[in-house]
Amino acid sequence: MRQGARGERIVKSVLEAALNELERSGYAGFTMDAVVREAGVSRTTVYRRWPTKIALITAVVESLQAHLQPPPTTTSLRVDLIGLGRALGENLASVGDRALARALNGDSGFPELRQVARVSGPVAMRPFLDAFSRGQGRGEVGVDDDIDLLTHLFFNGIVSIALNHEREPTIVEITAIADVIMRSLQPPTFTSTTTTTAATKRKKPTTKKSTAKKR
Repeated sequence: MRQGARGERIVKSVLEAALNELERSGYAGFTMDAVVREAGVSRTTVYRRWPTKIALITAVVESLQAHLQPPPTTTSLRVDLIGLGRALGENLASVGDRALARALNGDSGFPELRQVARVSGPVAMRPFLDAFSRGQGRGEVGVDDDIDLLTHLFFNGIVSIALNHEREPTIVEITAIADVIMRSLQPPTFTSTTTTTAATKRKKPTTKKSTAKKR
């Protein structure tokens, strides 16, 4: 086996063990020794690459984000949101992935973990923000709508379902959240069919019939 392939196998084994340990113990009870035992490698091997547990957790987050593949974009914001929501839901399907999301969202008592969340959060939300930005460019989102806020509402809505119910969100739930978001959007400022139609309608002039008798 080539050294490069062996190194990749070790990294994969350690990261998987770290995710499992996070699932079992949470961040507060997370120990490097437990990761070493499960991965079946030496302490030196682990500590040489990841000298602290936060360094190892950061590596787990970066590895998962590197494998995220957003679905192809469309010309519909609603369709894009549902597709992105399904992809996010699938990434929260495993217990380990939900444990990581819970650690990043809940263990606010650890400053180092909050820092990881501050860095990783925008990366994870970027495809959602881009979808809202495209929608704004097409006129599906009002020019005064806060797309950053909309991104957080939709993204965290999906995550909340996964963490609260300990399962992957269903397509019905994802679609419902997307529809709530869509209904909240301001109408585009440059198109208003109802207003335009009402403004352009003009009554036809009416002519009174003459009641004079013909002579």
